[in-house]
Amino acid sequence: IDVYRNDPVPIEGEVDLSRYDAALFACASSVERIFAAAHGSTRCAAIGARTRAALERQGVEDIVTAAEPTAESLVRACAL
Repeated sequence: IDVYRNDPVPIEGEVDLSRYDAALFACASSVERIFAAAHGSTRCAAIGARTRAALERQGVEDIVTAAEPTAESLVRACAL
């Protein structure tokens, strides 16, 4: 039984990150997909070390990382 699938979803047009207060990422592959279509910058929050490393590979400097790999912890990290 599939309980989780990480399937690529096409992104229409460009993503202007500067329009947002923050971008939250729950997996490294979503970082790669978004940044393939993104320009501008904003504060980013990563759910864990692998996601943070993916953001760093994209040149992002303003990154907060969740204390635990949960959605709740990710949101709390972004609120700091």
